[in-house]
Amino acid sequence: GVQDKPAEAESFCSFIYNPRTGAVLGRTRTSWGHILLFYLVFYASLSLMFCFTLGAVLLTLDPDTPKYTDRLQNPGLIIATLSFRTHVKVCL
Repeated sequence: GVQDKPAEAESFCSFIYNPRTGAVLGRTRTSWGHILLFYLVFYASLSLMFCFTLGAVLLTLDPDTPKYTDRLQNPGLIIATLSFRTHVKVCL
């Protein structure tokens, strides 16, 4: 009932910051440090892997000629679809 509300608010506030243990959101300073260190190493390794992959792709490209062009190898070759002619006859 009404008596439980202050206890719930106090337990929520102690979850946010517990002055007795120094915990923030249920974790101590060293626990937050381990999490921060893990994600720093994780995202650094992801960025290094991306850089090495991008470098490997760039090594396969020739800087003087484009790999893909918008022109055909034989510019005289044309592929055309058949067009159907429709005759409409109107009789009045």
